[in-house]
Order: sequence, then structure tokens, then C-alpha cells
Amino acid sequence: MSEKTITLLNAEMPESVDRALTNLTEQPTKAVGNTIADIWFLVFGGIGHLAEKRKLRYAADLAKYNNELKEKIENIPEEKRVEADMQIVAPALEASKYCVEKRRTEEYVC
Repeated sequence: MSEKTITLLNAEMPESVDRALTNLTEQPTKAVGNTIADIWFLVFGGIGHLAEKRKLRYAADLAKYNNELKEKIENIPEEKRVEADMQIVAPALEASKYCVEKRRTEEYVC
């Protein structure tokens, strides 16, 4: 197996030297990368954590709202159920998305 050569500063160096340089610089480079990632997390990690927490809370509130809505619809007697007019339903549903979080804190129905 022939050893490849790398030209650096007009000098031919065997591949083993290149591997040695890589081995010398690889761990410090990883450490620097980890340090930067740690600093980023310390400075901005809380923001991401709060955003994720809010997303999860909103998803839970939305699921609860969906279940309550289904329950209320099921309580309407079958003979009294009618297909709703989209001109009435669409704005009501659009406005209800703003009530999802408010319902959790104040426990009232919009």
C-alpha cells in the first residue's frame, strides 16, 4: 500500500504526519466547540426552554379545549343538531383560538 503525500509549504509530508496533526487538533477543537455550545445554552438555553414549555402548555390546553368542545356537542340532543352556517362558525372558531390560554387561567368559557 503506497502512502499518499500532502504538499504543505512546498514540502512533501507523509499521510501519517497529517493524521498526527489531526489527532492533535481534534480533541481541542471538540472541547472549544463544546464550550461554545455550553455558553450558548447558558445564555440562550432558558429562552428555548421557556418556548418549549409554552408550546407544550398550549398543546395541552388545546387538547383540553377540543375535548370540552366535543363533550358539549355530544350533550346536544341528536334531533336538535343542525349543520352550522360557515359565516357564523368560521369567525367564532377563529376568535376561540384566543380563548384557549385565557380559559386555563380564568376558567371561563369564551
